Amino acid sequence: MAKVRVDKTLCIGCGACWALAPSVFEEDPESYKSRIKEPYRKTDSDDESTGEIPDNLLDDAKKAAEGCPTGAISVEE
Repeated sequence: MAKVRVDKTLCIGCGACWALAPSVFEEDPESYKSRIKEPYRKTDSDDESTGEIPDNLLDDAKKAAEGCPTGAISVEE
């Protein structure tokens, strides 16, 4: 499992991450910023910006992090 995080202070809601990794990221309908999709969000908090993803989604999450124009996404293996 890899850890993934969206820094909401840096996110501008451009949609690059959910276009590049739609299995991991989605638009928050309230803030219009990115969030982790529900199956991968941390279960011990209400934080929608951190989560853990399976190894088969790691490459997609890395592509989204590289494609983020503000550097708001971090991925830790």
